[in-house]
Amino acid sequence: EGKIYINLFDQLTNNNRSEIDNKIVNAINWIGMAVAEKENSVAFTQAMYGIESLLQYEQKGEMISKSIVASIAENIAFLLGRNFDERKEFEKQFKKLYGIRSKIAHGKSNDVSAYDVLDVIGLAKSLVMSFYEIPSLKEAKTMKMVLNYIAKLKYSCLDDKLQEAN
Repeated sequence: EGKIYINLFDQLTNNNRSEIDNKIVNAINWIGMAVAEKENSVAFTQAMYGIESLLQYEQKGEMISKSIVASIAENIAFLLGRNFDERKEFEKQFKKLYGIRSKIAHGKSNDVSAYDVLDVIGLAKSLVMSFYEIPSLKEAKTMKMVLNYIAKLKYSCLDDKLQEAN
């Protein structure tokens, strides 16, 4: 765990950060503001910004792309979930939290519970930590490398199921 903090400090103080380093630093910044914020709706939104800034990525030249919510939910599921049930639960959790974010952003509600704030901050922290705990993500310098890792997980799972069926 001490190495994680040394790596994190190096990222925060390094002027030659990679794309992923910049995303992590930005996410940590938003999470820090969320933790310090006393107003639940503001804290919730700041933590959600941390998640979005870490995982939102638009590939150039794509004619058809998934919604931002679907894309981020899927990335979270594969980064944090270890099996099908966990992945479905992470996807469901993020979509629920994103629904709250949308209500705040569109002025429909500012009524956010402390539990929801803790959930979104916890999810954001887990995502940041995954970049230090998952060996393949420790090496990632670009979002394309992260997406390749997720794609390998996604399609290797399918391959495993097909082999079991044969």
